[in-house]
Amino acid sequence: MDKLLLNGVGTLGSVFSTYTVGLFSLILIGVSLLIILYRILKWIIKVNENTLYLKEVLQTYKQLQEEKEKETKKTSKNQ
Repeated sequence: MDKLLLNGVGTLGSVFSTYTVGLFSLILIGVSLLIILYRILKWIIKVNENTLYLKEVLQTYKQLQEEKEKETKKTSKNQ
């Protein structure tokens, strides 16, 4: 009887430790995935901000080119 109880307690402890290790592993994997997703989103936001900045620069450049062309046309008409 004692051996049966001790065997049962040993098995229960083994099952408990197995589930604990499994749960800890699952939590660790989940946290790791969240950190990876956070860094990916942070990188995407940074790229998006840089793209917006480049679009503004391009738009300003185009406006300057158009103004320059208009001035060139005006001066050629006046001559």
